[in-house]
Amino acid sequence: MKITRNFRFFNLLFAAGLTSFAFWEKGLWFGLLLTITWVFLWWLSRKIEWDFAPSLFFLGYVGICLAGSFWGLRPIFLFLGLTAALNAWDSDRFFRRWKVVQTDGSTRNLERRHLFRILSVDGVAIILAVIGLSLKAQLNFAIMLLLGVLAMVSLSRLINMLRNLNPKD
Repeated sequence: MKITRNFRFFNLLFAAGLTSFAFWEKGLWFGLLLTITWVFLWWLSRKIEWDFAPSLFFLGYVGICLAGSFWGLRPIFLFLGLTAALNAWDSDRFFRRWKVVQTDGSTRNLERRHLFRILSVDGVAIILAVIGLSLKAQLNFAIMLLLGVLAMVSLSRLINMLRNLNPKD
C-alpha cells in the first residue's frame, strides 16, 4: 500500500502545482492560495476516517478548476490538474478500502493492477485532451462544461470496463 500512498501524494502535489501555476500565470493570487490550501487540507485528510472525505475534497477541487476555467485559465493546466486530482481521489478511496487488509502477495498484485488501470485511463484521457485542445473552435462555457461531464462519464465507463476484465495472473 506504500505505492498507493506515494501515488496519491505525487498526484496531489502535481494537481496543486499545475492549477496554482495556472492561477499564478493570470495573477489571481486568491485562486492560487485557495488551491494550495485546499490540496494541503486534502492531503491531511488521510487521517480522517470519513468515507466521503476524498469525494468532498475532489468536488471542491473541481469547483476551483471550474472557476479557473470561467476566468480563462489555460485549459491544459486545468485538465492535467483535474486528471491528477482524480488519480489522487481514486488512490485515496482505494487505500481507505484496503488499508485493513494484510499486505500479502495478492494485495500487492491487486495494487499493481489498480495502478495500471489508472495509468491506462490517464493515457487515453491525455491523448484525447491534446487532440481536443489542438482543435480551434469557439465554444461557450456551458458547452465546454457539458463536454467535460461527457468525458468524465466516458472515462468512468472505461474504468468499469477495465474492472470487469478477468485478470489472468
